Amino acid sequence: MAINVTITGAGPLKTSLKKIKGKIKNPKSTLKKIGKKLSAYYQENMKSEGRKLLKTKWKKLSPLTLASKARLGFGGKKILERTGKLRKGIKTTKLLKSEVTIGNKVKYYPYHQKGGRKLPQRQMLGINTDVEKIVMKEIMDSIKF
Repeated sequence: MAINVTITGAGPLKTSLKKIKGKIKNPKSTLKKIGKKLSAYYQENMKSEGRKLLKTKWKKLSPLTLASKARLGFGGKKILERTGKLRKGIKTTKLLKSEVTIGNKVKYYPYHQKGGRKLPQRQMLGINTDVEKIVMKEIMDSIKF
């Protein structure tokens, strides 16, 4: 199961995209570039432990979790990092002529993205002004005048 971030519904970005619809030279190529750039952005978000996307760091790991990570040989690694599988799992999961979806198909991804009863939310994907700027820059670079 993948939880996907989609640009539709992103307020001002959605309005801007509607205005320039049909003026993009090669929509699928542009969306592919957007997917690549956003995947890199979200992977950097994980390295920054949420700061890049949320402008604040994720909730610290509990002492019990820290002890468990140390015991298993993962002490000193960042939050949500052991093997890198979760970070590397952030990629384009769907690319169509008029749509790109960035997601993560790692089975435990949704539990961290949304949080739960005993697990704090540590959001890896989402939309902020940085994401909007990345999308708009790629689109503006591809518009035919």
